[in-house]
Order: sequence, then C-alpha cells, then structure tokens
Amino acid sequence: MRLAYYDETIEILMPGEDHELFAHVIGYLLTTFLLEQGISFKPTGSKTQEKKGTASAQADVSYCMGDSKPVADLSFELRELQLNNTPVK
Repeated sequence: MRLAYYDETIEILMPGEDHELFAHVIGYLLTTFLLEQGISFKPTGSKTQEKKGTASAQADVSYCMGDSKPVADLSFELRELQLNNTPVK
C-alpha cells in the first residue's frame, strides 16, 4: 500500500504485480543510465518524501544525485492512464 497527501487529500494506492514489474524495469534502466554516464547517485527507492504539512508521497523509484536529501532529485511514479478523465483535443 502507498499513501500520498496533497492539499488536504489523501490518496491510497495498492499497486499490483504488473505495476511493480514495470517500476523495477524503469529503475533498472535509470540506474544503468546513471552508471554509464558516470553520475554520482544514491538510489532511494520508494522512500516517503515530504514537505511538512503540504505534501507527502512515495515514488516508485527515486534517486538523490550526490548526497542524500530529504526530497529526491529524481523521482518516478508509474500511473495508469485513465482516458475517461483526460480531455481529448
């Protein structure tokens, strides 16, 4: 289970097997890219990132460039596209 909080709204997510598979593949690709580019980084996974009283979320994959920080420099959240909520132009 993952929780996200923003603007007085709590979102509860229960990722399934496909979600976790794609999140791991994306994490592998990002890690490989950072290593190949010689970029100093620390993988921080799905740790909770929070701005006190404003927002809190857990990304599927996150990284701090260089040293650890309270909020990651790069975060990735895999979401299901819901076309019925997206305006089409």
